[in-house]
Parts: sequence; structure tokens; C-alpha cells
Amino acid sequence: MAKDRFQKPGIDFTEAFAPTARFESIRAFLAIAAAENMDLIQFDIKTAFLHGALSEEINMEQPRGFQVPESMNKVCKLLKSLYGLWQASRAWNPRFHKFLTDHDLGVSEADPCLYCDHSSPKSMILIFVDDGLRGCTNPSKFMNIISDLQKEFDITFGEAGCYVGLRITRDRVNRTLYLDQTRYMFHIGHRFGYDHCHPVSTPADPNVQLHSTFNAD
Repeated sequence: MAKDRFQKPGIDFTEAFAPTARFESIRAFLAIAAAENMDLIQFDIKTAFLHGALSEEINMEQPRGFQVPESMNKVCKLLKSLYGLWQASRAWNPRFHKFLTDHDLGVSEADPCLYCDHSSPKSMILIFVDDGLRGCTNPSKFMNIISDLQKEFDITFGEAGCYVGLRITRDRVNRTLYLDQTRYMFHIGHRFGYDHCHPVSTPADPNVQLHSTFNAD
């Protein structure tokens, strides 16, 4: 991993962030997917930050275990991004943006992380750095871009169940979709040691009856 503490702003990097989908966009995306009865999956791109091209010149010491004995006084010039660089996530975004636009997906004016193809069949992709949601009304076209993603990157994908902290419960027969943050709530409760606290409807009311307990599992 690179040592970002040695990087200097304006010299070794300029921008250090990647755009992420707005939660309003995620809810709208899922509402459209439910109403249009779209096939829906989520995917994750492994080691995404290693695919980003650098616009700055970055040099680093030879990594331990990979030094060239006769060139110990030399450093490595990075051609691609590495985890640990300030601009790692930023460099990844243009790489993925190009992949999506090359597949005839246009960027939404409302959110730069929402990509749509409004021709028939309808097709959408929403990205949150290296996590994505894919929706499409045509099963064959639905898998085309996933197959291309597998050729280009190392990805995992499956049924949309929990995306950026939102648990997704879907009823395709009735074209409904429900969101909740139960899993996130339990995680935060466990993180701060509130596993065995007793939640109440009005915490300030001493007379209210206890009705449940946290269960971190």
C-alpha cells in the first residue's frame, strides 16, 4: 500500500474524492426498478482502485520483498493507481465512467453516478465508488453488460439484498420494494456497546414498557 502521508497537495495530487450516488437517487432507482418490474442485481468490483490511471507523476520506494538488488538506489514510477494514494478513488472513477459510456449508457443530469439507456428495453446502472446496482427490463440485455464487466474487471454480483447500508426486500408479483436499515442499526449498536440496551418508543418516558432488545447477530 502506498504511503499517502508523504504526498503533497497540488504536487502529488489535486482531487482526492470520487462522486457517490445520492441516497435520493438510490431510492428513485429502486422505485423505478419495482414499478417497471426490472431484473435487478448488485455488483462489487474487486481491487477497483488498481485500475485507475494517474495524471500526476508519482514515484515510490521499491516494495519490501520486491526490491531489485542491483537497483536499490532506484525508485518505482507508478503507471496505475494504488490503494493508499490520496487520489486512488478519484482515479478509478474516470476509468469506470469510460466503460459505462462505451456501453451506450448516458449520464443523468440529476446525478453523475446514475447511467441510463432510455431506448427499449430500459436499462440503468447506479454506482457508489466500486459498488453498483444494475436494472434492466430485458433479461438478455441485462446480462450483456455484466458479462463485459467480468471480462474487464474482477467482480462479484448477485441478487440485490443490501446496498450501502440499505436492506432491500422485494415483492415482484405486486411490484413493491421495501427499504430499511435494520442491519446498519444493529451494527452501530454493536460497535458502540449497546447490544443489550432496551429500545423504547419514547426514551425520555420512564413509564413506557420495554418491548425489544438489540441482538447484534
